[in-house]
Amino acid sequence: MCQPLLFGNDMQAFDEWLSKIDTQIFTDFRGGDVPRLNALRVQMIESIRKMQETSLTEPLRTMAAKLLSKLEQVSVREIQ
Repeated sequence: MCQPLLFGNDMQAFDEWLSKIDTQIFTDFRGGDVPRLNALRVQMIESIRKMQETSLTEPLRTMAAKLLSKLEQVSVREIQ
């Protein structure tokens, strides 16, 4: 099975992106987008959990675990 390369297995680039995921992806800058962003967060968590059930390479396993941990902590924010 062919698996996609995330960040070319560059853990530093991944960690930098992950540190900003809450503001880059889960901040409602327009207003009225909180329900969609909450649904996206839940969908991403479910997808990562399913992905973890497959045979992942070590870099992908580490990235998936880090992303899942971060997503479980993130709250959607709305800019007023």
